[in-house]
Amino acid sequence: MASSDEDAYRRFFDLYFDRLHAYHLTLNQNRHHTANETLQLTLMRVVKHIKPFAAQEAFWDWLALLSRCAVRDHLKKDKRYFHAIRRYFENLILPSGESDELESPAPQIQQAVCQLPEIDQDIIHRKYTKRQSIRQIANDLETTEKSIESRLLRARKKLRTTLQTSLHHD
Repeated sequence: MASSDEDAYRRFFDLYFDRLHAYHLTLNQNRHHTANETLQLTLMRVVKHIKPFAAQEAFWDWLALLSRCAVRDHLKKDKRYFHAIRRYFENLILPSGESDELESPAPQIQQAVCQLPEIDQDIIHRKYTKRQSIRQIANDLETTEKSIESRLLRARKKLRTTLQTSLHHD
């Protein structure tokens, strides 16, 4: 595989894919979408950093390490990417009489969310307020998981653009 041998990659895939997939499902608490994303990241790292190993156990230990790192990196990325939106939804209702000394981004986020189509607002609300999984949302709205993922992706892009524009104008 280190020399870009396609047959070697196919053998690797045949030997390790199912085991790696099961391992990623375990690491990601049976969240299939996240497991597939972290598995893909692991496979890309394998191809990029492959090296010879003396024993199969050492190779598996290396694959497991790459897998754990991929899961950790995905979680970090997830936290960074959704921090502002999650913070807004977690602090949606302040007890009366309380206010932040610092200017909160919540009004800007709320305004940006309100500019989204109703279906996207609903999906954002379900995902970040109710903390529903993609599968749950898809089942409730009687659509596919891929459709929900696409809508979330587009909605987050719109939110990011709107918030960046808003921040630059202030």
